[in-house]
Amino acid sequence: MAKIVDVARRAGVSVGSVSRVINEHPTVTPARRERVELAVRELGYLPNAIAGSLRSRRSKTVGLIIPDVTNPFFNELALHVERSAAAAGYYVILGNSNNSVDQETHYLRALAVRRVDGIILVPANETSRSIEIAIPVVGVDREVGGCPFVGSNSRAGAKSAIEYLHLLGHQLIACVAGPKNLPNAQERRMAYEDVALPILRSVGDLIADTTVLCASEHRWCCFGRARSRNFLANCFIGGKRGSLVGRVT
Repeated sequence: MAKIVDVARRAGVSVGSVSRVINEHPTVTPARRERVELAVRELGYLPNAIAGSLRSRRSKTVGLIIPDVTNPFFNELALHVERSAAAAGYYVILGNSNNSVDQETHYLRALAVRRVDGIILVPANETSRSIEIAIPVVGVDREVGGCPFVGSNSRAGAKSAIEYLHLLGHQLIACVAGPKNLPNAQERRMAYEDVALPILRSVGDLIADTTVLCASEHRWCCFGRARSRNFLANCFIGGKRGSLVGRVT
């Protein structure tokens, strides 16, 4: 494997000049840059990224840890993180915690050892602790104690969705909010209770207990119990204007 000294010898320049070309230093003349780049191509030289990061203290990589790689929402998130990182000249290392705090901790440590410049973290469902690591961490979608956070206003978004469905003439509106222990799922549920329940009460046949658990014990469906028993038959088979709002994460 070619070394930087081999490139310098082939191009007839110093090792320092090769380094400046590789690091795109502005003081390199066009003619010298062309000779070095030609030598790099001819020799198939690959710069040592690890050594370069030690000198510059930047690895040009970021870590992304998501809780469920099979979830379409997190697939989309990873796609746009990768695109944005590439546009800024960064690479992304992806980790799937599988909603496990232990696996999440494993990835945090592994990324720290690899000296990534920062970590984007969607924490595991049960993560409520602060993240103590000597690398910048940003929480996405779910808040992480002591870290900057980027997310949507789940309550306002659910409220807007419900109001829009009601304007279209829908009256039987169900809400799949997401795992009970997540704050954003709780916000979606609160929006449903604020907006949709009065609509259901106006339709009638709503008992006081308005919570119906979905098949998974970790997810809920906020819907009038009496209505939920016949939701599919009445709304989809019977042709009534029923609808579903929410997001499962």
